[in-house]
Amino acid sequence: MTTYSRRSFLKTAAAGAVGLTIVPNNILGKSFGH
Repeated sequence: MTTYSRRSFLKTAAAGAVGLTIVPNNILGKSFGH
């Protein structure tokens, strides 16, 4: 695994984790009217 691939993978994983954390919170917040 090269440094570039590893960095890309970490960025993708981090972005996915952030997306999975924020998006459901926004959807739940809208459905419950918070």
